Amino acid sequence: MRRHVLFVWLVSALLPGLAWGSGPGLGNLSYNASELFKPVSWINRDNGIPSTYPFRKAFGTNVGIMHNGYFLTLFAPDSGWGPGGFLLYDVSDPRNIKLAKRIYEPNGRTSEFREAHAIGATNLNGRRYITIQTTSGIEFWDFTDIDNIQQVSKLSLPGVNAGDYTSVAWQLWWQAPYVYVSVANQGIYIVDATDPANPRIADRGGNRPNPVPPAELGGFRVGPIFTMGNQLVISSMDQQDGFASLDISDPLNPLLLDKTPDLPQTYYATCFDGEKVVASVRGSGARMVTYNLDDPARFVLENNTLVINEQLYCSMQDDYVFQGTEESVHKVDISNTGAYRDVGSGSLNVSNADHGQVFPFGNLVFIGNDHGTGNAFMVHDLDPDTTPPVIRQVSPRHLADNQALTSRIGIGFSDSIDLETVNSDTFIVRTLDGTTVDGRYSAQLGIVNFAPEQALAPNTTYEVIIPTGGIRDYAGNAVEQTFRSTFTTGQENDRGLVYHWTFDGHLNDIWSGNTGSLSGTVNYENGGIRLSGQQSIRTDVALSNVLGSTGTVSLYLKTSQNGNNNPWQAPSLMGRDQNGGTGDVFWGWIDGNGRLRLSAGNDAGVATSSAINDGQWHHVVMTRDAGNGSVKIYVDGELSGQGSARSGIFGGGYSFDTIGQISGNSAKLAGSLDDLKVYNRVLSADEVHALASRMVVSLDKSIASNAVKRGDATVIAATGRGSNLQYRWDLGDGTIIDSGNNASVSHTWTTPGHYQVILTVTDGNSSYSTSFVKTVTRPLTAVQPVNSGPITQDGNKVYNINPDNGTVTAIDAFSYGKAWEVRVGEHPRSIAALPDGRLWVTVEGEDRLIALDSSGRLVENIYLPYGSRPYAIVGSPDGSSLYVTLQGTNELVRFDTASGTITGRVAVNQDPRAIAIAGNG
Repeated sequence: MRRHVLFVWLVSALLPGLAWGSGPGLGNLSYNASELFKPVSWINRDNGIPSTYPFRKAFGTNVGIMHNGYFLTLFAPDSGWGPGGFLLYDVSDPRNIKLAKRIYEPNGRTSEFREAHAIGATNLNGRRYITIQTTSGIEFWDFTDIDNIQQVSKLSLPGVNAGDYTSVAWQLWWQAPYVYVSVANQGIYIVDATDPANPRIADRGGNRPNPVPPAELGGFRVGPIFTMGNQLVISSMDQQDGFASLDISDPLNPLLLDKTPDLPQTYYATCFDGEKVVASVRGSGARMVTYNLDDPARFVLENNTLVINEQLYCSMQDDYVFQGTEESVHKVDISNTGAYRDVGSGSLNVSNADHGQVFPFGNLVFIGNDHGTGNAFMVHDLDPDTTPPVIRQVSPRHLADNQALTSRIGIGFSDSIDLETVNSDTFIVRTLDGTTVDGRYSAQLGIVNFAPEQALAPNTTYEVIIPTGGIRDYAGNAVEQTFRSTFTTGQENDRGLVYHWTFDGHLNDIWSGNTGSLSGTVNYENGGIRLSGQQSIRTDVALSNVLGSTGTVSLYLKTSQNGNNNPWQAPSLMGRDQNGGTGDVFWGWIDGNGRLRLSAGNDAGVATSSAINDGQWHHVVMTRDAGNGSVKIYVDGELSGQGSARSGIFGGGYSFDTIGQISGNSAKLAGSLDDLKVYNRVLSADEVHALASRMVVSLDKSIASNAVKRGDATVIAATGRGSNLQYRWDLGDGTIIDSGNNASVSHTWTTPGHYQVILTVTDGNSSYSTSFVKTVTRPLTAVQPVNSGPITQDGNKVYNINPDNGTVTAIDAFSYGKAWEVRVGEHPRSIAALPDGRLWVTVEGEDRLIALDSSGRLVENIYLPYGSRPYAIVGSPDGSSLYVTLQGTNELVRFDTASGTITGRVAVNQDPRAIAIAGNG
């Protein structure tokens, strides 16, 4: 009889001799010369690491932090599996560290722990919280009381499923209240952890996806991730993809600022101290790479000459980089940017070691060896650490202006910071009149973040102060010099914004998802949309919900259309004509003199002081106060007409949902629109002036991102509205063009690939950035290439192989509903759609090929010799032949589709699978 054994561990006992409360901190000792670059204490099975969990790799550790006076680390198997657990140590005597607490519940609370690449921490309402990645998402734990450590919450992230480099929560950064979780090929999840007990995947607004896809982040799978104030820095892992710097002044909507070219070497991971990004480069002869990021919109290569073999992970302290490699850890002096020096190295000297994760703790470096053969503290300096932490960089940058009201403040220090020393007395944010800003503090490594509880005030200068003697590093060294920095916010123009159509090649409302549709041909030009006078835009949600009451409409308008003095016969931007006229509301109608009008009720309303139909672009703002009937029109930032109209809320029973026409009237607007915004409040004159002064840059990405052939000169053009605009293009292949006030650029890519193109526009007061991926191909063939796979598409149907249950499913490509599902046999592997409508399927488990018609009916059945194991199948471009790989005989076989007979075969590699046929045959 086979016996099933249930393994259950539960270890969470407080060890004797330690009471509840803060721990004793990190010992800062002197060491002997014989101890330099040697382990002085170990974390292994002798003092905390449990026996290997059944059918898993041995337990190892990765990252470690000081938390509430204790050293905290997490153990788990290598390669992304669970379970794991927490370990807390008294490290007051680093030569004799003592286990203070272990939490290991492999069938309970710690069952989903995976190898940790980061531990985020924040103190909130007197509680001490941390967050970690797990096999299914992230978890939050309360470490306030070491005798009663609590799992506060778990959040599953769709697509995260115990992966290693894909389908994985690879790293995270907690910039309270948001947690940014890198999920490799999915991009970045943004988690709202305002209440750590109830985290949720944040709503980014406007139907924006969460996770943020890689295409918006730099075009690579995301691994290492760092946030500092309004700045997000990310890279890939175990790739050659470049690094990316993004603006997160709107914390839910990262905006790509710059991306480095792909590296010539494969790197494993990166580290960031607020000023420099360092890459750990793989392989023999690997050259460590460092970029300076003082300007968050521009990576500057600093050094790539120092050779250290097989780098994996890195960390930074003062003027040193610690590089963990397979066999050793290296301490690198980077004080001279032109001549980095490897000043020492050491090894654990254990079998199957991995010195990957390395973190400095005073004059020690912790080596997390996830191969399960022991982890240790190693001496890297004989003398106690007495170097105070200094500030590397601040975000927003000193003297930055026009900063978002949703800005967070981040400071990068030269050493890892003790979160217990960070509070409103040691990290001060206040206005110049001394009013302190309340907010949340969080810290990881040497980066400390502050998030205001409320939006910042517009047009206000804020001061950031780090006083002497407050914030301390892990070794207890305090800041020695008071630091001061200031930044100034911009206008409050987005308060009350309800809808925003940019018309940048689409009709999407980017603010709240009130997307439009347009009959007839859609024409985009000069950065906006051109209406022919025979069409109007229909919105998904009625505009009268806002514009029947108090509101503001802002847009750029260009028209030469003649109007009519009767509003019910005049072309207009939007509104509703009702019987009797008492409930009319007309936004932006053109009268017989070419003036723009705004009216409510059965009256003429207010008009601009001069004609608007001069064929030139004008910035127009219209406001209506439903309470007192006040109406105003501004043109190009200046008041052009004001008066009163009928007060009250209109449109309830007669809603309107059109742009370019008054609902109920036949006249339609002929002209161009751009950057249309609708607010649920009346904007002030200052706010209107600020809107008119704000640059608006349009780039039709659907056109700009069109694939081009290598060697072809390509022109990319943007459209900008504003004054003194300066354009900078990063073409993704290392070419940067500062084109001055020229909004277009011509470039020739010489190598096929996918290039992240970044456009940055400045006007002296603010900047704008956008990006897209440009695909450069080899010369195209007359015939499209084809390839095998488990999914194919034909017409309006998508067909999918289901190997586990032996079926093929047809899905409607428009409704996403299942059209049919039929059983085809054991272990179908690949499907190919031929021009004649037949769907050919390899059935590996039954050594046969079958063909289905478009309704799922079996129409062909070809049996192959026993053990053939057909796997991949693809049709020739003309549909006359089928090509099939046979794993059982290691062959590629060609079939005639008319007769089903074999017309050719060739021996290939062992276990052949996928097939691709080039367009040239």
